[in-house]
Amino acid sequence: MSVAANRFCFWLNDRPVEVDEIDPCTTLLNFLRDHRDLCGTKEGCDEGDCGACSVVLEAKDYRNEPVWRSVNSCLVLMPMLQGRRVYTVEGLAEQQEGAHPVQERFAACHGSQCGYCTPGFIMSLFAGSHREDMLEAWQRDDQLAGNLCRCTGYAPIRRAAEEVATHCRNLAPHPAVPKDSRLEFSDGQRRAYNPQNLHELFELRRHHPDAQLVAGGTDLSLEVTKRGARYQTLINLGEVVELLDHQNLDEGWRLGAGLALTTVQEILAGEVVAMEQMLRVFGSRPIRNRATLGGNLCTSSPIGDMAPVLIGLEAEAIIVGSTGERRIPLESFFTGYRQNILQADEILAALFLPRPNDHTVSRAYKISRRRDLDISAVSLCASLELEEDQTVKRIRLVFGGVAATTIRATPVENWLQGKTWNHAHVEDASQQLEALFTPMSDHRGSELFRRRLCGNLLRQFWSDLVTDRDPYAPWDNPLTRQPVPPRAQVDGDFPSMVHESGLKQCTGEARYVDDLPAARSALVVHPVQSPHARAKLLAIRSKRAQSLPGVWGVYTAADVPEINDVGPVERDEPLLADGEVNYRGQVVAVVVGDNIDVCERAAALVEVDYEPLRPILTIDDAIANQNEMGTAHRMRQGDPEGALATATHRLKGRVETGGQEHFYLESQSALVVPEEDGRLTVYSSTQHPTEVQQLLARTLGGHWADYVVKVPRVGGGFGGKETQGAGFACLAGMAALRLGQPCKVWLNRDDDMVMTGKRHPCRTDYEVGFDDEGRITAFTADLWMDAGYARDLSGAVLDRAMFHLDNSCFIENLAFSGRLARTNKGSNTAFRGFGGPQGMVVIETALDDIAEYLKMDPAEVRAVNFYGGKPGRDRTPYGQTFEDDDNPLSELWHDLKASSDYGSRRQGIESFNAQSPIYKRGIAMQAVKFGISFTTSFLNQAGALVLVYADGSVQVNHGGVEMGQGLHAKIINVVVRELGVRRDQVRMMRTSTDKVPNTSATAASSGSDLNGFAVARACIRIRGMMAEVAERILGGPADQMVFRDGAVRSDNGESMPFRALANRCRLEQISLSSTGFYATPDIAYDRDAGRGRPFHYYACGAVVTEILVNTLTGQWQITRADLLHDVGNSLNPAMDRGQIEGAYIQGVGWLGMEELLWDQDGRLLTHGPSTYKIPALTDVPTDFRVRLRENSYRKTTIHGSRAVGEPPFMLGISVRGALRHALQSLAPEGHAPLKLAAPATVEAVLNLSTELRT
Repeated sequence: MSVAANRFCFWLNDRPVEVDEIDPCTTLLNFLRDHRDLCGTKEGCDEGDCGACSVVLEAKDYRNEPVWRSVNSCLVLMPMLQGRRVYTVEGLAEQQEGAHPVQERFAACHGSQCGYCTPGFIMSLFAGSHREDMLEAWQRDDQLAGNLCRCTGYAPIRRAAEEVATHCRNLAPHPAVPKDSRLEFSDGQRRAYNPQNLHELFELRRHHPDAQLVAGGTDLSLEVTKRGARYQTLINLGEVVELLDHQNLDEGWRLGAGLALTTVQEILAGEVVAMEQMLRVFGSRPIRNRATLGGNLCTSSPIGDMAPVLIGLEAEAIIVGSTGERRIPLESFFTGYRQNILQADEILAALFLPRPNDHTVSRAYKISRRRDLDISAVSLCASLELEEDQTVKRIRLVFGGVAATTIRATPVENWLQGKTWNHAHVEDASQQLEALFTPMSDHRGSELFRRRLCGNLLRQFWSDLVTDRDPYAPWDNPLTRQPVPPRAQVDGDFPSMVHESGLKQCTGEARYVDDLPAARSALVVHPVQSPHARAKLLAIRSKRAQSLPGVWGVYTAADVPEINDVGPVERDEPLLADGEVNYRGQVVAVVVGDNIDVCERAAALVEVDYEPLRPILTIDDAIANQNEMGTAHRMRQGDPEGALATATHRLKGRVETGGQEHFYLESQSALVVPEEDGRLTVYSSTQHPTEVQQLLARTLGGHWADYVVKVPRVGGGFGGKETQGAGFACLAGMAALRLGQPCKVWLNRDDDMVMTGKRHPCRTDYEVGFDDEGRITAFTADLWMDAGYARDLSGAVLDRAMFHLDNSCFIENLAFSGRLARTNKGSNTAFRGFGGPQGMVVIETALDDIAEYLKMDPAEVRAVNFYGGKPGRDRTPYGQTFEDDDNPLSELWHDLKASSDYGSRRQGIESFNAQSPIYKRGIAMQAVKFGISFTTSFLNQAGALVLVYADGSVQVNHGGVEMGQGLHAKIINVVVRELGVRRDQVRMMRTSTDKVPNTSATAASSGSDLNGFAVARACIRIRGMMAEVAERILGGPADQMVFRDGAVRSDNGESMPFRALANRCRLEQISLSSTGFYATPDIAYDRDAGRGRPFHYYACGAVVTEILVNTLTGQWQITRADLLHDVGNSLNPAMDRGQIEGAYIQGVGWLGMEELLWDQDGRLLTHGPSTYKIPALTDVPTDFRVRLRENSYRKTTIHGSRAVGEPPFMLGISVRGALRHALQSLAPEGHAPLKLAAPATVEAVLNLSTELRT
């Protein structure tokens, strides 16, 4: 044994780094951020499921050659890096003395919006650029499938990946760095060992029998990051040479248990079909780059992906112990739930995988909520050998996810043995499988879902063999097509401009709140959360917590200096719970400490006494208990009762939509720095800095002016940071005020999801009357929204839902009502669309019902109901007119219908479905009409401050917040247009309340409308003053001066540089600064009367969505999407296209896969990316066509542009229509309109498919 060392060395960005006195359980992510200030690497989830923390790590491929592998730094424990080389996003830029080509390409392709996920994508692409197999689209998707983005919709990221694969390939690996041979590291309390061979390993285990073994660390690291585990002794198996050995033998492969799954994939090279199938969908490439073959098996999880395949292929486990080696069939390895046969002195050394024979066919299937980066609900490996007469000679059916261990369906195997392999016997066997197991129900799937899958996967196996389906193709192979590039579209008046911070985000230079230097040393403010959804709060005792070293204080409601409330509209939301708690996760106290580890230990020592009460958790429960919030909102037009009574046809229905997690990649964060005289500077990741300022004054005392709120940038918001971030800023402010120290709140992903509000769940009962042509004659809707425990913005969200119950349809006779239910959940809040989606999905469902009932094309039903077409069809349910000269619906509809070839595609789909029993295709066409403005009229205002310096450079301040939507880039284009300067002369300043006061939230899709006008007016004033000086110098009238391309020109042909004129103005004592202000005109609404003009104008778009459904598994995929949207005269066409793509995919996520689940006690079960599934890159259509309406200009908006942030979200509703169309061919003749759950998860689609078949 070597002498203990208190340091080890690895290479970071080509520099040697000595690490000493560090906890061996420290992750690489935390080391980079907390010890090296390399904050380009982001924490998005701390569980390896988002990719924001990706770095590249030097590894060895199957030839023992050095290669770069992308890995999740949150899953790499520091001792595992001994002698390794690591690159971060900052290191790539340093390599090139500027931006790396990968970074440049990514920025140029507009792949970065909010930018928080961007460094992770950059590192994955950098690793991919060293691969030899990145030229195929599926290979690039595979490389990036471990990285999540909430903003872009992935389309520009795919374009960037293609650019990198084409132009930035670097196949030459860097030379390997000799590894440090030291075997032992200690921080004085805990130890870590890196044995080099089995002898050293067994010696270490003899001396440290309780040591924790770690191989890839993808599972063990979660115990550290999620459950706070700290191991006294760690033994890293990653350097044990025997565990990394592999042999290609005549009879099969001997695979070392320490081999990473990527290496296993390289060794087998696709020769074992079932293994290749499963490896392609195992986690993600960064996970496979670290996860080991033996590690996945030794966890002994019943949902481990490798065990069913290896057992199905008759693999053997090679076990080595102090007494020698033994081999057993792998199916004998597992003895119980997360238990196996290994003795204390044994390890799994290798697997023997037999070589497939020519007579056996094996296939692997994995069904999960999302194709990539997900854990199985059910998996199957089926292996079959037939006699010459087609009788079953041998069959293995091995399932995962249906029992306490991976399990063979032995009774069914025995029943099939000797029987003819035909459809009848397969069907009998499938029915037996559905009754064979008793799987559990959890957030991945119900017992019924799993039972159905057991039978259906055998049916799928039969179908795949009969149709000779390509086993390596994606599951949607029947409709695989190459991506079709969108039609070339020339920019309008304004050029496409890369995001203002795009390159900084790609190089890691862009700093978010928790990246700021002051945040690195700030005290941590950590919430103590209620474990009850509803309870009386009886007592809080914190003495034990306060005595812990490193704790500065524990604060409760009694410590709030002024008013203990942060409600944005009504004072019903305490900053700290007082007397009662109303949702699980509500903050009852905060601990302030040196670091998060101290705070978490202290929080566990805070003693709280509760008296639990029965919570109200659903809309139905709230209605039953008369737990309503506020008053009903009603709208009425015409005679709905009479029109329904005389309608040719009538249908009733109910639409229930779930909530949606914002899943901004940057979680809630605030940093507060004390200044002189008790004043505070606050750095907040918020969409509404003025509200943060206001609530700081309310809770802490003083005037608004005592608080300066700055927003460096926001890593995604989508409405979730409009109100919800203010409370966290107030908690940090309270601590900073009391202690006189910088303090910060930063929520990890789990806490953020548990503690913050979501999109409002909604339940709407409707009745519709219509004629033989599908024209609506009457429509009534009774809408209930789940507000959560406090009001927040729920009233306004409800109003907007009501405003959009018509969507694009003129309805002559209607009656709408909307009410709020109070439940014991976090206060639900703004989310992209702000209620509009919950309203629109009702009318769109009704239109699909009408079409099904009348056996019409739903596109025809929609068209006959559009606003316009003849006089009188222009009045909305609330009395505002939708004038024909501002109504592009028909034009958009006809343009898109032709360009998408909708008609012939629908006919082709009908033919396909008629002859395809399993795979079904569907297509849907839909329009959107979305009102633009804050419906609370006083919020429709914005201010700006523009400063021109004597050298011609310009600083721009405005009240809008940049959160990825490209607002700053659009404002730069406005400044360039108004002042005629070059873009490199314009500097956007961080949003700050000491520059622009009394701002409104950056929300309601109005950021560019409001702030663009405010900035333009400030520029116009400055330009006017400068023009008067130019008149004296150049001659010609001041009002004829042209400011363009960095120069000023008179009508007489004379000109001078803008910078020279700016300097001359200074010499002549002319002011070159100006404020600008804009308020949207003519906005008013009477809620009691249900009448008014709540919107300045409407933004419209249309979509055609085509999908493919596997009705045996419930899996579905969008195969093509055609979007056409009216953005007016776009201020930045590329960014507008990106907003359309991102919003559409987010809408698809809401209705297609994102499901929030709570248990009966109000505990959120889906509180991280491992359990809550947003769309990943492979969920996005490869054929994704987005166009902007051409020759569009609106006179009353900034330079003729229209809002774009929210409206395309509702285009995602079309996925429901496409799914319904696909499944209609399963339904019997004369069926009632289909009732499709929302979200239409894999389980929901399978359940509906099964019900329709029976």
